Amino acid sequence: MYWDRLEQELLRAKRTARSVAVLWVDLDGFKAVNDRLGHAAGDALLRAVARRLCHRMRDSDTVARVGGDEFALILPDVTDSEAVVGVATELVASLSEPFDLPQGPARISASIGMAWYPQHAVEAETLVQYADIAMYAAKRAGRNRVCVWPVETMPGSEIVAVDRTEAPYSPPAVVWRKQIAGEKMLFEQPLEDALQDDG
Repeated sequence: MYWDRLEQELLRAKRTARSVAVLWVDLDGFKAVNDRLGHAAGDALLRAVARRLCHRMRDSDTVARVGGDEFALILPDVTDSEAVVGVATELVASLSEPFDLPQGPARISASIGMAWYPQHAVEAETLVQYADIAMYAAKRAGRNRVCVWPVETMPGSEIVAVDRTEAPYSPPAVVWRKQIAGEKMLFEQPLEDALQDDG
């Protein structure tokens, strides 16, 4: 159903010249909760996560669990990309709040990757792939954050995702993919804050 809904939203966006945002959400620390409190707690946690995601979404948005501890969101009729980043950042903050499960309290976080139609891709499969790679970059950059697939490139490399979360104790990072010896490799490079006062 998720893929059918995404295809329909992309067709509608093409007709109306609007944008669609795809968010790929992966839970950080879910396995630890599952192992510590049991599978029933893991199931309860997934249901609680779904409720928190749906609570922030519009009626026109789609929230789907696509397997394991991964969720995929479709936000149609996007007019402000920064507003969508803000929504994703709110989701990260919401999912980092404690969960009161019948089996006991639990805490997790979430890594979210984002990509837009038509700015980043026009095909559903490619759009989801970019959002998934951005999510992986969020995990590599420290988890509990949002990463966006960018359109910029740098000499000799292709930027995969830029950290967009203003999280304390989490310096921003750019992660890029480079083709080396026929293999795709991921690199992570912290960025200095040029505005930071050394004094």
